[in-house]
Amino acid sequence: MAQLAKRTAIPVRLQIVGTMSALIIMYAWGRSLIGQPLQLGNQQFTWLGLVYLTGAFLFLLVAPWLTNRLALTPFDFIAMTDHLTMGWLGYLILILVVPIWFQPANSGLTLGVLSSVVGGICMDVPQNVTWGIRVPWTYNSPVIWKKVNWLTGLLLLIASYGMVGIGWVWPTLFPIYQVSAIVGIIVIALGYAHHLAHLT
Repeated sequence: MAQLAKRTAIPVRLQIVGTMSALIIMYAWGRSLIGQPLQLGNQQFTWLGLVYLTGAFLFLLVAPWLTNRLALTPFDFIAMTDHLTMGWLGYLILILVVPIWFQPANSGLTLGVLSSVVGGICMDVPQNVTWGIRVPWTYNSPVIWKKVNWLTGLLLLIASYGMVGIGWVWPTLFPIYQVSAIVGIIVIALGYAHHLAHLT
C-alpha cells in the first residue's frame, strides 16, 4: 500500500503549476464574464476560445493517466503530466504577456502548440516502436532512451515558444526557423545518443 501511495503521489511542483494554470484560466473566464475579455491584438478572446483553452488543460491532466491505463508498458504518467502542464503554463503566461501572438493569423501557432505537446510526451515516453528517438543506441539501453528523449522533449518545448513568436513577428522567417529547429534537435539528439552509447 505504501508503495502504491508513493507511486501515485502528486509532486509539489505539479500541484503548484496546475494551480497557477487553473488560476490563469479562471482569470480569463472572469474577464469575459464581466464583459472585458482578454485582447488578442485586435481581436478578443471568444467564449469558444475559452472552452478550447479549458478543455486542452483538462485533457493534458487526464490524457497521461488514461494512456498509462491503456499502454502495454506502464510508465510514469505523473512525470508526463508534470512536463505537459509545465509547457502549458508557459503558453498561458505568454497569452497574458504577448497576447497578440495568439491570433488565428499566426502561422506558427498550431505547429508551436503541437510541438510543445510532442515534447512533453517525449520527455517521459517509455521505449516503443512509434514515438521518440528510435535508433539502435536508444533501443539498446533504457537509460540512453530516457536521457535522449528527455533532452529531445525539452528542446522541442523550448523551440515551440520560438515557433509561436517568430510565426507572428517574422512570418517570412518562420519556415526557415521551423526546419532549422527540427533538424537541429534531431542532430543534437542523435549526437547525444551516440556519445552516451560510446562512453567508456
